[in-house]
Amino acid sequence: ALLLAFSGIFALLFWLIGRLQDGVIRIQRSIILVPLLFILAVFFVGALFSPASQVSFSGLSYEMGTFASILFLTLFAFLGAMLFESRTRLFSLYISGVASFLAVFIFQAVFIFAGGDFFLFKGFDLSAGSIVGKWNDISFFAGMIALLSLITVEYLTLEKKVRIFFYVALSLALIALAVTSFSLAWGILGIFALIISVYRFSLILFARKTGRALAAKTLPFASLAVLLLSVLFFLSGDALQGVISNALRINQIEVRPAWSSTVEVLKGTWKETLVLGSGPNLFVKQWLLLKND
Repeated sequence: ALLLAFSGIFALLFWLIGRLQDGVIRIQRSIILVPLLFILAVFFVGALFSPASQVSFSGLSYEMGTFASILFLTLFAFLGAMLFESRTRLFSLYISGVASFLAVFIFQAVFIFAGGDFFLFKGFDLSAGSIVGKWNDISFFAGMIALLSLITVEYLTLEKKVRIFFYVALSLALIALAVTSFSLAWGILGIFALIISVYRFSLILFARKTGRALAAKTLPFASLAVLLLSVLFFLSGDALQGVISNALRINQIEVRPAWSSTVEVLKGTWKETLVLGSGPNLFVKQWLLLKND
């Protein structure tokens, strides 16, 4: 969280310095920023009227549900809209994201097979999670990289070396998803793979009907393969995923409240304060007060 905050502050400062040097501050229009600003305003008002304002504004140990966290995430969204408006910069962002995942994958693989006393990982508990957080965190990271790689190889015309690079990234991301054993990540990836496949088929049919020559004439084999893998791992559960994780000594245990209990806490909170709720970052307080024993 501290790394996120300082990165956002320094990026904003450098962006402002660049705009002062240009003498012009140009704000990109983005429909995504408008609802983000509305969400930020709701968090600010909610934290302002919260019974524990400090917890809602900044938290106690860098929680991600505070107003400060939403502020920095909104800042990153704003900087993304300003800095990555061109295809060249956006593609550079893709490359940086994939390269960072490859580095994480290599370090994590070395740690799994070399043991806990290897180099930087001495004393690190494998059962506690990965080097980027919990195992579910690395699952979502791998799912994001798999999706970016899939979109890139399906819709962009690339040189052979670059295409191979993204195929390797896609393969390693799928391996990471299989190892981490998180069904939700597989489900989300499968939904997007289905959307990509359907859209690709629609492009092919449109090209055939209109007689246009499109680069997307080939079938979306990568998307269909990812879709089949997602369905397989999502439906198999521990029958397949558990075997892989147990073989690699990965014990992913995450306790979370059931949806029914969460809904009961939500109803009880709305009865007390319908408009703003309990305030940001106070779910634990409401859970202790309203949960069913």
